[in-house]
Amino acid sequence: AKVSIEKLDDCCKVQISGTPEQVDRARRMLISLADEGQTTRHAESSDQMRVPLSMVGRVIGRGGDTIQRLQRESGARLDVNTRDGDPCLVRISGSHDACSRAR
Repeated sequence: AKVSIEKLDDCCKVQISGTPEQVDRARRMLISLADEGQTTRHAESSDQMRVPLSMVGRVIGRGGDTIQRLQRESGARLDVNTRDGDPCLVRISGSHDACSRAR
């Protein structure tokens, strides 16, 4: 099936073309993904922790390697704010489990 998505102001318009079987399968997959997105959005969590400025380099790693690995392995997003002084604020967001793994 071919799936085309047009982003509108408050929603997306999805057009599916193909054989009836392909269209039906793609439609079911899209509905399932949309339902997952709804429950995931409601299950979002956030946390924050303070890290001494002297340790931020270890959290980020060379070229961002360490923070990218942490994000990939935990499934959480980590944002480090070094502009507000010492200690630095690290924001952790994602599912509750992902935030726990990142911490």
